[in-house]
Amino acid sequence: MTVLVILLTPVLLLAIVALFAFVGCSFRAQISLAPVVATASAGTSALSATLGLNGGELLVATLQWDGLSAPTFKGAQFQPAAAVNNGNALKWNGMSIQVFTAVYSGAYGTNINMSVTLPTPSQVPWSFSIWPYSTNASNPLSGAVSTNPNFAGKNIQAPAVNLNKGDALYAVAFAADTTPTPLTPGIFPGNSSLSAPANGPNGETVATATDTNNNPLLEGWLAGANEVATAQATNTPTDPSNTNPKGFILALGVTISS
Repeated sequence: MTVLVILLTPVLLLAIVALFAFVGCSFRAQISLAPVVATASAGTSALSATLGLNGGELLVATLQWDGLSAPTFKGAQFQPAAAVNNGNALKWNGMSIQVFTAVYSGAYGTNINMSVTLPTPSQVPWSFSIWPYSTNASNPLSGAVSTNPNFAGKNIQAPAVNLNKGDALYAVAFAADTTPTPLTPGIFPGNSSLSAPANGPNGETVATATDTNNNPLLEGWLAGANEVATAQATNTPTDPSNTNPKGFILALGVTISS
């Protein structure tokens, strides 16, 4: 009997390996729903962001640009988010900041491309900040808030957003150099470097995405309990003379399950 077991063991091992390989083929590897920030320099009219998506995600995206021409999108059918400023762009530092949403209906993959094109080149450096969410809510966005466009200071904080347990906070922050008067556009992104707090109000880990300049900064977390959430960003300018830089942050809640 012992000899028989020894002789059959390699055969059994091969069968087990084959079984696991077959079962593995029937499952799709889950792709991390990580946020992405894509930026482009002034004088350009196209930029793109690459994401890993499973299909069916809600994409919440913030476009920041000179606002002189209307953007067109490829990769998903982005539309202005009516829940944020009635679907209109917010104005800050001589630029437009607008939230768009889309449901990604394509195939899953790790290199899904979302692109934005402007009819005329942007006169300022511009950005596209995207966060994908798995949600079945019919009206997922709520509680959109933003700071005063004339705010100046290193500690940027949005008004509060009420979140239910399991919902997400979406926030994106911007900063520009000090200017003589509040109505004069400051240099963007200038020498500002933005950072997010490490934790949310209930100890949740804050996830972030940014470009090499850390400006803009996309941040958010999943609420561990019903909470009053305040999106924050700290500006640490690389130039010490930039003592009172301009700052702006918008935030909103995303319902993950209805």
